[in-house]
Amino acid sequence: MKAGDFESDRSWFKRVWTLQEFSRRGLIGGDTGDDYAMAEEVRAEFDQKLLFLEIIGDRMADVFTALSYMRHRVCTNPIDKIAGMVYLLSMSSIPAHYEMQSIEDAWTALVDMLNTRERGNFFFAYPKPGNGNKAWRPSWNQAMDDALTLPPWPRAASWADTVKHTEDTDADWIEADCIESGYVQGLAEGLHDGARRYGELTVKDYIGASHTFKIRADHQYRIPDGLYALVGSHPFPSGKFEKQRWVIGRRLPEGKFEKVSVFHIPDHNEVKRLYELYIDTYARTFLA
Repeated sequence: MKAGDFESDRSWFKRVWTLQEFSRRGLIGGDTGDDYAMAEEVRAEFDQKLLFLEIIGDRMADVFTALSYMRHRVCTNPIDKIAGMVYLLSMSSIPAHYEMQSIEDAWTALVDMLNTRERGNFFFAYPKPGNGNKAWRPSWNQAMDDALTLPPWPRAASWADTVKHTEDTDADWIEADCIESGYVQGLAEGLHDGARRYGELTVKDYIGASHTFKIRADHQYRIPDGLYALVGSHPFPSGKFEKQRWVIGRRLPEGKFEKVSVFHIPDHNEVKRLYELYIDTYARTFLA
């Protein structure tokens, strides 16, 4: 083995099956022959990559981390990446795959079987509307996009209210706080340095008085100024560094909620002030 071999698509460390078949708490064994068959710097890189695999094998990945592992792996059949996700996420059930199934349909089958908090992570954390089968979560192409920066939030964070799936009707839905109309402004332009962006949310109370709240977006996806419907996570999450998150979108004619983007209210006092207006409704919302 020589320098540069690790970058080859044939490298063991770049193949999807390496992740797919690596068992937790396993021992990696083998015979490399002559201890001097690899240059010192090559062996150091080899050992580092092997250690990384051991770390992956000992930890249960959240969905964002699992996607980051798969993004730069190669395989003969692209659907193998989705099959490999099942093992990384330690799913109790494996979705069926068919020979003529599209990659997007295979991804949809996997997401339908994810635990409900992981699905909540997609809804509240992913900053864009999906451009595949569903708008509330990313398509497979979006999930594999090199330009995408996925948030490093912990698995099953307490703010991530669950998104459930009803198989018979292929319906995705969430029970959460909803505000039917709020004006969002200040997030219509991205920042070249990738810094956090700040804007405002203005809502009206039951007597028609306006109230404005500072909001923050930790992503660069542009949110045009305008009126939106809002679906919020739990207003008082248990984690010290967790914030209430809001998904903004539009109500479709059939009543479904079509996601546009996400932001959060960074100040707990502002969250409390909004909550005490009593303009939100806790309801079941079906997602487009």
